Amino acid sequence: MKKKQALVQLRKRGEKGGEEGFTLLEYTAGAAVLLVLVMVGLQAFGNGLGGVFESLGGWAGRQSTQIDGL
Repeated sequence: MKKKQALVQLRKRGEKGGEEGFTLLEYTAGAAVLLVLVMVGLQAFGNGLGGVFESLGGWAGRQSTQIDGL
């Protein structure tokens, strides 16, 4: 009986025409815009993406040697 009620509620929700939530396409478009903004921002500060990833790699290397020493 509960399954039937759930199906009826889904049908009613569909009849109202109101969409809820975001689709995968909307999330993907938002992520792409955010990625472009981050890249432009990093390059605007002068260091560029190469320097950021180089710094990140150095930091990760230092952290791994500290963990090995424990």
